[in-house]
Amino acid sequence: MTIMRISSARIAAIAGCTAVIAVFGAPASYADHQFKGSGLPDNKTQDFQGHSLTAKGTAAMKHGKQQLERSKITTKWGSGDIHFFDGKYGNTGWFGQTRCEVRNGPKCGSFSIHFNQSAMGSRSTSAWESLGCHEVGHTGDLGHRKSNKSCMIDGNSFPRNYDSHDIWAINKTV
Repeated sequence: MTIMRISSARIAAIAGCTAVIAVFGAPASYADHQFKGSGLPDNKTQDFQGHSLTAKGTAAMKHGKQQLERSKITTKWGSGDIHFFDGKYGNTGWFGQTRCEVRNGPKCGSFSIHFNQSAMGSRSTSAWESLGCHEVGHTGDLGHRKSNKSCMIDGNSFPRNYDSHDIWAINKTV
């Protein structure tokens, strides 16, 4: 059993979203996602850039890029849209984290993805690739899933790919 730490601000946001969904119903593209991701991408082309990544961090970034390319979003190497970092962030309770760094309304012009070496350390390259898939999914505005066939599952399970629902949901955002 994995225990996830959730801040009081996130609990309030989830409660607010739950109230909206109870009144209006879940948006079709997120019917199976527990909550939305880190923001809508600002366009259909996303530049990927790694910053001093370990070999496993690089593998995670490349796999996340390959998975996103399965959607309508085009990816390329460059700077500006999605920045990857890995470091020893300590016993924080998280494997990876995605943040919108430059927001323009509901859209995000620049994301940062941080892989936590302290939590992921000796895990297999395959587990790191699952983490890359998961964190990049948040840049396509995907939330966590209950499906164990999707890399968007939250917890200590490591499926490596998006399932067809994830691709469909990303495509609805762009």
